[in-house]
Amino acid sequence: MEHDTIQHAAGITKLRKTTQTAYTEFQESLPAYAKDLWPEARRTQEQWEAWIGPTNSGKTHSALRDLSRATSGRYLGPLRILAHEVQEKLETQGTITNLLTGEETVTRQHALHTSATVEMAETEAMHHVAVVDEAQMIDDNFRGSAWTRAILGSAAKRILICAAPNAEAAIEQLAEYANIPLTIHHVERKTPLKMRDKPIPLHKAPSGTLLIAFSRHKVLEIAEDLRARGRRVAMIYGSMPPEIRRHESQRFLSGNADIVIATDAVGMGINIPVEGVIFTAASKFDGNWTRLLHPEEVKQLAGRAGRFGLHESGWVCGADDHIHAHVVKMMTGKTVPVAAPFAVLPDWRIIERASTILRTKSLVSCLSESIHAISQDPIIRKNINAPVLEISARLDSFHPVFDLHTRYILSKAPLSKGTEDLFWSWLTNIWLSTKGEGTAIRMSSGLTTMKRLETSRLEEYAAEITLYRWLAARLPHWFPDAESATDEYKQVIEAAKRKIK
Repeated sequence: MEHDTIQHAAGITKLRKTTQTAYTEFQESLPAYAKDLWPEARRTQEQWEAWIGPTNSGKTHSALRDLSRATSGRYLGPLRILAHEVQEKLETQGTITNLLTGEETVTRQHALHTSATVEMAETEAMHHVAVVDEAQMIDDNFRGSAWTRAILGSAAKRILICAAPNAEAAIEQLAEYANIPLTIHHVERKTPLKMRDKPIPLHKAPSGTLLIAFSRHKVLEIAEDLRARGRRVAMIYGSMPPEIRRHESQRFLSGNADIVIATDAVGMGINIPVEGVIFTAASKFDGNWTRLLHPEEVKQLAGRAGRFGLHESGWVCGADDHIHAHVVKMMTGKTVPVAAPFAVLPDWRIIERASTILRTKSLVSCLSESIHAISQDPIIRKNINAPVLEISARLDSFHPVFDLHTRYILSKAPLSKGTEDLFWSWLTNIWLSTKGEGTAIRMSSGLTTMKRLETSRLEEYAAEITLYRWLAARLPHWFPDAESATDEYKQVIEAAKRKIK
């Protein structure tokens, strides 16, 4: 018995030594600093330029001008609708441009330029220029790692960065960290922005005004009230499909609406040339709790007023005395600088290396150890946020039907509250079918009919199809109906447009 105990203890000791050796080997296989996780970028990047300024200062316009003149390049922005707009803008200037988002790929013959969402940053194939837009979002809790990767990892000779003033120090810090020369262009608003002396009640909002609310429910409530008063309104909110947001913007531009009511989803580059902005609330729910608006939020949204070339100036106010007082305070308040540490998530090749060396098929383990292995890095956030770990752990339960690479892909799926249950339902259906070999999810599996749907359900359905299209682009074996999903999506968008008055 004593002999067996000694042998068991010796076996445990040997296992621990083997495991520790594997961890050491993996750690030594990675660079000490996250910037070197993208060797192609380190070899390629020669110069960073940053345009720093508020909304309506022309910073993105300046960067796109340089992009269009480059032999090849990419635009990387936060929204699919922006990727579409930039593609169209570049092509009207004579630059043939591909489109690449999570859900769609449009390839033009002879194109050497691409307009893409930031998650689609290219880290291996070399380009002459990469434009990284809205770079202050590197501080975002959920998507910030995409901006870290786009700036540090894009394999382009010149990285052109557009950002709000509170991100200037962060960009300087990143440039010093990457040991890349940085030129900063400070740009100012092209039209003055003024505070109104007094608030303006919503029912007295002048034509050409943007009303800022902070929930879809509030946008709809205000729209109903103003329509009852005979006003023609357009609406924009986060859960609205990009095509419908653009449709609503066009209704305003064409004169079919004289007021725009929007959530803070309108803050990032959507082309709505309004003269004034009225805040309908001084606080917002940020996903955790309801809090007062911050200076950077108020300034970003207020900056939509006074479009250069259309208005001599812009104005901003609140809808009542309380809201107005807070807006005044925030407009003159100091913004919180974006600062390190910045989030990083490992690319697939690092996950694959972790799996091989550590002899594990757990996505959670590979993610965690990959981040922890960057042990000497002073400005990179080494922890993985809870939602990523939670999703990865849940995906691990689907092994071996989904191999590690598939689970890694699935961990990046663009889920929302409205699509999360459907996503797990699809994966469960695959898991349960045909003794582990799985069966494909067809468009009819979990998707509802479009007939007689209300606008809200059409929006939900559009989000479901968008998720399906994202999955179909990456895992066509499991989600084979990409073409019919695209056709169905177009029908949903047209149905939604018909319902909007």
